[in-house]
Amino acid sequence: MKIVCNSIEDFLENLQTADAVHRKTVHYNRTSRPAGTSDRRSATSFELFYQVSAVMEFGDGTQALLEAGVNCGIDRKTADGGDDGTVEQKRLHELICDYCSAHGLKAMPGIIDV
Repeated sequence: MKIVCNSIEDFLENLQTADAVHRKTVHYNRTSRPAGTSDRRSATSFELFYQVSAVMEFGDGTQALLEAGVNCGIDRKTADGGDDGTVEQKRLHELICDYCSAHGLKAMPGIIDV
């Protein structure tokens, strides 16, 4: 079974319902891509994304892949630009790392794919 969440907060809420997390690991991925039609070299704006995944294990032996991915916003590399995307991406990563630390889990880079 696969469960897809629309927010990192929903991901963590679902993760709490598991009896265990496979290999005690939550995987994360931080990515960016040029906003609009620019290529990476000439782009002045980038969309930032944050994804997480984990395999939940239940007492009856069943497992479920849990994942979430969110658009964190846009960073603008111009004089009047901002780093809103980076700020949100860092906040979400800290949220995941804090949860993992509090629950005896590891946060490792990568995404589980089936």
